[in-house]
This record gives sequence, structure tokens and C-alpha cells, in this order.
Amino acid sequence: MKWKKIILAMLFLALIIVAIVSYSTLNQPIKKVTKTDTLSETQCQGELCNSYVEMLCQDNNCNSELLQYYLQLQTKVVQCLENHFQFSAPRVIYKISSIEKPECEQEEGCCCTTGGSTSWSGISQSNLFGNTQFGEKVAKDLSDIIAEEHETTHFFLYYMLRGHPNWFSEAIAIEVNERVNCDVVAMDLEGNAKEFAKKGDAYLRETGTDLLSSGGIRMDDGSMLDNNYYLRLKQGDVSLSEREKRDSHTIGALWIMGLKEDYNCNEQCVLRIVKELQGYTSSQCRPGTSCGDNPLQFPEIITNEIIKEKTDLIIGSDTGELFRLLEIS
Repeated sequence: MKWKKIILAMLFLALIIVAIVSYSTLNQPIKKVTKTDTLSETQCQGELCNSYVEMLCQDNNCNSELLQYYLQLQTKVVQCLENHFQFSAPRVIYKISSIEKPECEQEEGCCCTTGGSTSWSGISQSNLFGNTQFGEKVAKDLSDIIAEEHETTHFFLYYMLRGHPNWFSEAIAIEVNERVNCDVVAMDLEGNAKEFAKKGDAYLRETGTDLLSSGGIRMDDGSMLDNNYYLRLKQGDVSLSEREKRDSHTIGALWIMGLKEDYNCNEQCVLRIVKELQGYTSSQCRPGTSCGDNPLQFPEIITNEIIKEKTDLIIGSDTGELFRLLEIS
């Protein structure tokens, strides 16, 4: 009996200790886990990386000094776009090759090449775009590098809207490149590259620098793509070729022009349309739906019908005439 009492007493004491420890643990403040608390595959692994941007050189000819400068430029661009869209995108990865172009034969330099391709995993570029000096095949000086805004906007839209029509993605990328000017804001060094950036987007000629330049997009009938072309298209004086009807850049630019000319819908109005669509995407992507977190499985949530519905809502009137004119259905 004596041993039984001792064992019961010890068990009782053990239960009291467990209860005290449990109470103490439950009343400890909960620690918030941040990105810096744990190591993960998404963290930066080198100098060409920060929380906004990462540079990946895809061959052995990349210039580390130019890449470091490009990292600084694109960090400013991403921060600018985050402020514009009020949205924090995943880290943008720029995959840079250094494919040599033909040697520049113009004494004033060959300016400027831009572009690339965008997917959920980042932006691929054949080289660092910008101005190529006389006798060179690639950009060599810091002032020759142009900041990239258009493709980076595509990246933002992909994560804001999930799947959406190409023409709409081009419309917003063109509009942002022309009106928001994150690339110009990022570029401190003066030169041909910065002067080129000041022109904005070739598909939407609105900036003073752009209007004074001889650049722009030439349509299949020889006309220049601008707001005047849109008005002539609306009046039936010109018509789009079959190729132009299928070109997402052309349709996207004309949609932006139509919003401005017919509905007085400019930068903030377009932004409100994007944010309304983002809200719609968020409402559809609730836990347990097909949206998920895997970009490879993102469904096309934003359709032409949804874009028109939200455009009508923001503008406050039926925009069917614009959608029918551009054959967006």
C-alpha cells in the first residue's frame, strides 16, 4: 500500500508540472515568422538579388557591372509599379543572355532596342537593352542601359489577374509605359537611352517627346497609329487589316485610345478598371477553388465579357460601341 501511495503522489506531481508548463507556453506571445526567419529556395543567393529583383546571367559573357546597375534600375521600376498598382508582386527574375547584335555603324549610336518575353517565372531578355555605341555590338556603358517597364507590367498583371486576354495585358503594359514612366524615373544617367525612354511606348503617342519624334507604329495602310487614326477608324475612313485585328498590341493600344477619346477615361480611370478586375479575381480565388497558388494551373478568370462589365462599371456607361469597333468579343 505504501508503494502505491508513493506512485500515485508522483503521478499527481507530474500532472501538476505538465499543467504549469502548458499554461506558460500558451500565454507566450506568438512570434510572427518573416522571410528572414527561415531559409528557403526563394531567398537571394547572390549579389545580383534583393527582395524585389533578381538577375540571372544565362551565359558566360554577361558584364557583372552592367548587371549590378540593371538590378538597381529594375528595383526602382518594380517599386514604382508596386506604388502604382498598390500591389506587391513576387520577386521579378530577369533572365539575361548576351547575344551579340550586328556591329553599330551609326556614329551617333544605335538606339534603342527593348522587349523580351514574360511568363509566371520571370522575364527573358536576349541582352541588356538600350543604346549601342558606334562600332559596338552590345551596350557597354551604364548610361546606355534602358530600364524595362513594359514586360515588368505584364508580370504584375499575371499575378494580379491570373489568366486574362493578351490584348488586355498589352493595353495596360502600353498605357503604363506611356503614362506612368517608371523607367524614366529609375534612370538617373543622361544619354541616348534615357532620351529614348522619355518617348514612352511607341504604340501610344501622348508624351511631348513622343509627339515631336518621327517614331511610332506604321499601320498596314501606311497611316500612323495614334488618336487621330482611332477617330478615323471610328468614322469608317480607315479599317484594320486581318493581321491588325489579330495583333494584341494594336487592339490594346486602340482600346486605350478609345477610352480616352470617347469616355474621358485616362490614367486613373484605367487603373480603377485594373483594380476592379483584381478584386473580381480575388473573389473567385477563394480557398478550395481552382485558382490555387501554382501559376502553371492559373485558369483564365478574366474574360472579355468580365473586362467589359468592369469597364462599364467604372466609366458609368455602356462601352459596347468600343468593344464592337475593335471586334473584342
